[in-house]
Amino acid sequence: MLLDGAPNYPTGDRIWEICARLGVVTLGVSPTLVRLLMRAADGRGPEGHDLSRLRVLGSTGEVWDEASYLWFSRRRGGAAAPS
Repeated sequence: MLLDGAPNYPTGDRIWEICARLGVVTLGVSPTLVRLLMRAADGRGPEGHDLSRLRVLGSTGEVWDEASYLWFSRRRGGAAAPS
């Protein structure tokens, strides 16, 4: 699955909604996107969606900063998926 368009429109939950609806198994994101998702205040966040099929977290783009990495690995589902 490839996603085109704004990852946070119409809500900050767009990524999580799509992952839940389509049963995404591998999610590759950049630290820049994660920082954007961290600031989203208009949605439920990853905990508000069924991400049980999500197994692998991939990284693209620049080097991770600690805060973004920890937020992504913990909030996306209890750090259960290898990254």
